[in-house]
Amino acid sequence: MINDLATLGEKLVEHDRLALRANEARTNANLRVSKVNEAIYAAAAVTVTDRRVIDRLEKVANQAQSQADALHRRVVTAEAEIIEGIQVLLAQALRREGETRQQLAAMRSGLDDLGKRLGTTNEILTSQGEQLNTVGGQLTSTVKYVITSMNPVQKVLRLNTDAVREVVESVRGLEQRRAGATQASPLPFGRPSTRQLPADAIDNAVKDALQPSVEQAAGLPEKLIAVMFASNPEGHEKVSLDHEMHDIQEQLAASRHGRLVQFELCPATRVTDLFDRLNRFAPRLVHFSGHGTAEGIVLSTPNNLPKPVAPGDLIGVIHSTLEVSPVILFNICDSAQFAEQAAQSAEVAIGMAGPISDAAARAFTVRFYGGIAAGHSVQTAYAQAVQGLRAAGHPDAGLPQMFFRPDVDPSQVWLVRPSS
Repeated sequence: MINDLATLGEKLVEHDRLALRANEARTNANLRVSKVNEAIYAAAAVTVTDRRVIDRLEKVANQAQSQADALHRRVVTAEAEIIEGIQVLLAQALRREGETRQQLAAMRSGLDDLGKRLGTTNEILTSQGEQLNTVGGQLTSTVKYVITSMNPVQKVLRLNTDAVREVVESVRGLEQRRAGATQASPLPFGRPSTRQLPADAIDNAVKDALQPSVEQAAGLPEKLIAVMFASNPEGHEKVSLDHEMHDIQEQLAASRHGRLVQFELCPATRVTDLFDRLNRFAPRLVHFSGHGTAEGIVLSTPNNLPKPVAPGDLIGVIHSTLEVSPVILFNICDSAQFAEQAAQSAEVAIGMAGPISDAAARAFTVRFYGGIAAGHSVQTAYAQAVQGLRAAGHPDAGLPQMFFRPDVDPSQVWLVRPSS
């Protein structure tokens, strides 16, 4: 029984071999019959005939003829089996083709059903997107209304701040005249007119006055949102950004008001991530960490390749996206010029005046977050971070620089609302 191509091939080979043998046998039989005929003709030509020779010749001829007939029958039988095998294989192929067509039809039906489901899903997502856009528009309107409503309050707070500053200046003048002390040296905050108040010249009442008043605290958000944009693409020296993120989170967990700080991470930052995170979180503290070049801040591409972004473009993105001026921290080498440019639109900006070591940059940032989360002003948090580097003996302690506009006093800028 032929039920596969291998058996059919073997049967074809056997058929060819039998056909060759049958042809040879038929040729041999024909030769023997010819000899018998020649013997009969020869016997008729002579008077005395040896009939036994003719009989033997006829016998041999008949045997050859029988053998040729037997081989022919085997050839015919093999041909019949081959034909039957071909028919069986053809039926199997047709049956398999039918099954394949059924499977293809089932797959096509499944794909059509999947397409319908995807269409329904897209409609649902489109509807939800429209709803989210509507909610986003409502939230934007609400935020604008709150900001508009807060403007008069901020003006009053600014007047109160100016009054407190006048009291502080008066007390400082009295203490200087009493102790014969000279004026304090300017702080390295980017503005020579800013001076540091001697701690021993201010009594406890004045120190309390320098803390956020009830009205000032009421103007602060219930929770500070800080976004850290980190990038460490290929082709640059690797910095331990993961350790910096970990240490900041641990510092916030151990700080007095750390629970009031929402710390969001954006690793491998791309240009599109800036818009996404700024729009989503509207952070009050914007933190960049990674690498800087003469061309600007180095971000990443989808293939983790470096993508420098010019400081003006980066600051333009922040300024056009955030409605409230943020505090910007460039924890990046040679970023003091970036911070100075950013301070024109930001409330306060901090950068590094040269290449800073990975350890010093991480220690400064962690201490700065600790001061902010302790309820201190931006100026105090900055001073604590610098003093922390000096106390640890870091040679890069003089690199962090703070810049701000003439109308901004960093000692009066708080990011965390202290608990009542």
